[in-house]
Amino acid sequence: MTTEFVDVATMAPANLDRSMETPSQSSPSKPLSGGAARLLAAVLQALVMVTALALFFLFAGVAAFVLLHLLVAGRALHRRPHPSPPSPSPGLSTKDLKLLPCSKYSRASMGASDCPICLEAFRDWDRVRVIPGCGHEFHAPCVDKWLVKTPACPICRRPVRSSGGVHP
Repeated sequence: MTTEFVDVATMAPANLDRSMETPSQSSPSKPLSGGAARLLAAVLQALVMVTALALFFLFAGVAAFVLLHLLVAGRALHRRPHPSPPSPSPGLSTKDLKLLPCSKYSRASMGASDCPICLEAFRDWDRVRVIPGCGHEFHAPCVDKWLVKTPACPICRRPVRSSGGVHP
């Protein structure tokens, strides 16, 4: 196998142009026959259609996901509960609180030493309320705030009944 080197410096300009051409460029190309041209056109048309359909389905899929997301997010926004008017207090009334027994604290007579609501120690002569039914002891102002909101003992959740038998 021998390789020919061409000295381009000594060649004439016309020969220089011809030496740079590839064999396919130097020979004239034949036009395609009618059947081959139709086949090539059909293949190109099929490729263009497949590409167009692929792009269409890609964009349709993206649009479907976006619409689905908007529908789900929109439905979640509409599910928020509307603020309802405040319901009447389910706790004890002031009249019912006055019916509950209240006494002055004395270390000798009471068992507990701390109020479970405010966590402060009971002192002699503090107003203490003993819940009827369960016997739990609290500072009267502490438990009264609780009972106005919830008619149950803060510790055991037993319904609170006044000494007159009133249960809201």
